[in-house]
Order: sequence, then C-alpha cells, then structure tokens
Amino acid sequence: MSRFFKSAAFPILVVVVLAFFAQRLISPGSDEEKVSYSDFTTQLDRGRLKTVELRQKDNTARVVTVGDKKFEVGFLDESADELERSLVAAKGEGKLQEFDVKGRKTNGLVSALVYVLPFLLFIGLWIFLMNSMQGGG
Repeated sequence: MSRFFKSAAFPILVVVVLAFFAQRLISPGSDEEKVSYSDFTTQLDRGRLKTVELRQKDNTARVVTVGDKKFEVGFLDESADELERSLVAAKGEGKLQEFDVKGRKTNGLVSALVYVLPFLLFIGLWIFLMNSMQGGG
C-alpha cells in the first residue's frame, strides 16, 4: 500500500477527486422545474405568478408561482425592457404580487478569486504531496 502512496498515481487521483468535488461545489444540480420562456409569459398573463426577480447579471428570472413552485427562466438582453414593462403592467392589474430587478454589480477581486483559488489550491496540494514523497523515500 505504501508503494501506491509513493507513486505518481496517488497525487493524480487526489487531484481528480478534488476537481470533481470543486465542480459540484461551483455548479450544483438544480431541483427546480424546467419551464420555457413562453410558458413563463403565459403564466404571467394568466396571473399564476406570485413573485418574479429579474437578475441582469446572468439574464435569468427567478419565479415563484401561486402554488409556491419555484423555477428559473432565461431572457435576452434585448427583451429585458419589454419584460420589465410586462411585469409592471401585471403588478398594476393585480396579476403579480411583487417583482424585483437585480443589477449587474460585480467585484472584480472576488470574481478573480472564485476562478483562481481552486487552481492555486490544487497546485499547492500538488507541491506538498511531491515534497512529502521525496522526503519520505
């Protein structure tokens, strides 16, 4: 067994396992219902939506229906103004309880850390494992 830990296969296995968990952490699966944009607008017109949150950062709308089901739907940059007008009209007509618009604010340093930090951790772990194998052998 100690031969396995001293071989190059062990650090490679560790990196693959860590990459798998990092990928799961960064983009977890979604339990939300899949709804098309046309279904979303139909539900909006029929007054079946409780709340809508437009997120301009990733062009998605997070929606809660009258039956408390949640889903996300994407929209185009070009249709954002028209969609906002439809939401204002639906709220005015009583077909929608509330809606909110989230802007595109980002912090460059935090964004860079989110993408760079996993690679730095992998490189640090790799160097640590390589040094510990050379010292033990």
